[in-house]
Amino acid sequence: MKLSHDQQRDLAFRILKAYHIHASVSNAFRKGTKNHRLYYSERASKTFPAILYFVDNNPEWADIIKDYEAETGNLVFHATLTHTEFGDLLDLLSIPSEAEDIQPFLEDLSHGLIYSHCVNLTDPMCSESGMIQIRPAMGGIERIA
Repeated sequence: MKLSHDQQRDLAFRILKAYHIHASVSNAFRKGTKNHRLYYSERASKTFPAILYFVDNNPEWADIIKDYEAETGNLVFHATLTHTEFGDLLDLLSIPSEAEDIQPFLEDLSHGLIYSHCVNLTDPMCSESGMIQIRPAMGGIERIA
Protein backbone atom coordinates (compact mmCIF):
# COMPACT_ATOMS: atom_id res chain seq x y z
CA MET A 1 0.00 0.00 0.00
CA LYS A 2 1.26 3.46 -0.90
CA LEU A 3 1.54 6.22 1.68
CA SER A 4 -0.22 9.45 0.88
CA HIS A 5 1.84 12.61 0.42
CA ASP A 6 0.33 13.91 3.69
CA GLN A 7 1.44 10.77 5.54
CA GLN A 8 4.96 11.16 4.16
CA ARG A 9 5.04 14.86 5.15
CA ASP A 10 3.82 14.03 8.67
CA LEU A 11 6.53 11.41 9.07
CA ALA A 12 9.18 13.82 7.72
CA PHE A 13 8.11 16.41 10.30
CA ARG A 14 8.29 13.89 13.13
CA ILE A 15 11.74 12.64 12.08
CA LEU A 16 13.18 16.14 11.79
CA LYS A 17 11.76 17.05 15.22
CA ALA A 18 13.18 13.84 16.73
CA TYR A 19 16.59 14.69 15.28
CA HIS A 20 16.33 18.19 16.82
CA ILE A 21 16.69 19.83 13.43
CA HIS A 22 16.23 23.63 13.28
CA ALA A 23 12.54 24.58 13.51
CA SER A 24 12.58 26.30 10.10
CA VAL A 25 13.57 23.00 8.48
CA SER A 26 11.02 20.82 10.26
CA ASN A 27 8.22 23.40 10.08
CA ALA A 28 8.37 23.24 6.28
CA PHE A 29 6.79 19.78 6.65
CA ARG A 30 4.17 20.69 9.25
CA LYS A 31 0.58 20.20 8.14
CA GLY A 32 -0.92 23.37 6.76
CA THR A 33 2.42 25.02 6.07
CA LYS A 34 2.20 27.16 2.96
CA ASN A 35 5.93 27.70 2.53
CA HIS A 36 7.35 24.26 1.82
CA ARG A 37 11.03 24.97 1.17
CA LEU A 38 13.47 22.12 1.23
CA TYR A 39 16.80 22.60 3.01
CA TYR A 40 20.17 20.97 2.72
CA SER A 41 23.04 20.81 5.20
CA GLU A 42 26.51 21.50 3.83
CA ARG A 43 29.62 20.19 5.54
CA ALA A 44 31.91 23.19 5.15
CA SER A 45 34.54 21.98 7.63
CA LYS A 46 34.97 19.97 10.80
CA THR A 47 34.03 23.11 12.75
CA PHE A 48 30.94 23.72 10.58
CA PRO A 49 29.53 20.26 9.76
CA ALA A 50 25.98 21.25 8.81
CA ILE A 51 25.37 24.77 7.54
CA LEU A 52 21.76 25.11 6.37
CA TYR A 53 20.79 26.43 2.92
CA PHE A 54 17.69 26.35 0.70
CA VAL A 55 17.82 23.71 -2.05
CA ASP A 56 16.06 26.07 -4.45
CA ASN A 57 19.12 28.36 -4.35
CA ASN A 58 20.44 25.74 -6.81
CA PRO A 59 17.67 25.19 -9.41
CA GLU A 60 19.54 22.24 -10.93
CA TRP A 61 19.51 20.45 -7.57
CA ALA A 62 15.81 21.20 -7.12
CA ASP A 63 15.19 19.59 -10.52
CA ILE A 64 17.26 16.53 -9.54
CA ILE A 65 15.11 16.14 -6.42
CA LYS A 66 11.82 16.59 -8.31
CA ASP A 67 12.88 13.95 -10.84
CA TYR A 68 13.90 11.56 -8.06
CA GLU A 69 10.59 12.03 -6.26
CA ALA A 70 8.62 11.54 -9.48
CA GLU A 71 10.57 8.39 -10.33
CA THR A 72 10.40 6.75 -6.88
CA GLY A 73 7.34 8.24 -5.17
CA ASN A 74 9.58 8.94 -2.17
CA LEU A 75 9.45 12.34 -0.47
CA VAL A 76 12.82 14.04 0.01
CA PHE A 77 12.80 15.69 3.44
CA HIS A 78 16.41 16.90 3.58
CA ALA A 79 19.67 16.71 1.69
CA THR A 80 23.30 16.81 2.70
CA LEU A 81 26.19 18.22 0.68
CA THR A 82 29.60 16.75 1.41
CA HIS A 83 32.80 17.67 -0.39
CA THR A 84 35.04 14.62 -0.91
CA GLU A 85 38.02 13.59 -3.00
CA PHE A 86 35.52 11.77 -5.25
CA GLY A 87 33.46 14.91 -5.84
CA ASP A 88 30.68 16.93 -4.27
CA LEU A 89 28.05 14.51 -2.96
CA LEU A 90 24.40 15.51 -2.59
CA ASP A 91 22.61 12.88 -0.50
CA LEU A 92 18.83 12.85 -0.85
CA LEU A 93 17.21 11.73 2.41
CA SER A 94 13.66 10.61 1.75
CA ILE A 95 10.56 8.99 3.17
CA PRO A 96 9.67 5.72 1.40
CA SER A 97 6.45 5.64 -0.58
CA GLU A 98 5.47 2.09 0.43
CA ALA A 99 3.84 1.51 3.83
CA GLU A 100 5.64 -1.82 4.34
CA ASP A 101 9.01 -0.04 4.05
CA ILE A 102 8.32 2.35 6.94
CA GLN A 103 9.08 0.00 9.86
CA PRO A 104 12.53 -1.05 8.55
CA PHE A 105 13.20 2.60 7.61
CA LEU A 106 12.45 3.76 11.18
CA GLU A 107 14.50 0.90 12.67
CA ASP A 108 17.54 1.88 10.57
CA LEU A 109 17.03 5.54 11.41
CA SER A 110 17.01 4.76 15.14
CA HIS A 111 20.63 3.61 14.60
CA GLY A 112 21.57 6.69 12.58
CA LEU A 113 21.34 4.85 9.26
CA ILE A 114 19.32 5.92 6.26
CA TYR A 115 19.00 4.73 2.68
CA SER A 116 20.10 7.61 0.47
CA HIS A 117 20.28 8.39 -3.20
CA CYS A 118 23.73 9.97 -3.50
CA VAL A 119 24.15 12.29 -6.48
CA ASN A 120 27.77 12.96 -7.37
CA LEU A 121 27.52 16.54 -8.63
CA THR A 122 31.09 16.49 -9.94
CA ASP A 123 30.74 13.22 -11.87
CA PRO A 124 27.07 12.19 -12.22
CA MET A 125 28.10 8.78 -13.62
CA CYS A 126 29.42 7.97 -10.13
CA SER A 127 26.04 8.55 -8.44
CA GLU A 128 24.66 5.63 -6.44
CA SER A 129 22.14 4.62 -3.80
CA GLY A 130 22.83 2.92 -0.49
CA MET A 131 22.96 3.20 3.28
CA ILE A 132 24.74 6.14 4.89
CA GLN A 133 25.20 7.15 8.51
CA ILE A 134 23.91 10.53 9.67
CA ARG A 135 23.63 12.54 12.87
CA PRO A 136 22.17 15.88 13.92
CA ALA A 137 24.65 18.77 13.88
CA MET A 138 24.25 22.56 14.20
CA GLY A 139 20.49 22.35 13.60
CA GLY A 140 21.01 20.33 10.42
CA ILE A 141 22.13 16.84 9.46
CA GLU A 142 25.69 15.68 8.95
CA ARG A 143 26.70 12.67 6.87
CA ILE A 144 29.38 10.83 8.83
CA ALA A 145 29.85 7.64 6.77
